[in-house]
Amino acid sequence: MYYIAGSCVSSFDEDAECMISELPYRDVTDFAQAAQLYVSVTRSKFIRNVVIPKSLKRLVNKKTTKLLYDKKNDIVIMYDMVKDIHYFFLSI
Repeated sequence: MYYIAGSCVSSFDEDAECMISELPYRDVTDFAQAAQLYVSVTRSKFIRNVVIPKSLKRLVNKKTTKLLYDKKNDIVIMYDMVKDIHYFFLSI
């Protein structure tokens, strides 16, 4: 199962450095480069494999949400296209 680790808003400091040691991204540039390789995940697969916090459940079924997977780093991402926020989920 994958659990929330943070978002692109809460995971990087004012110098663009990653503050979450479990995330493989050094900084926002490293994150942006990795994001180019994300692959889509089906909604059903996402729901089966991710523990979704109550505050984010409404996003799962929205057309403005992309469900993604960082294959290289084994991270599931929920991307809110309206707010431009990536939520990171890690396997624990």
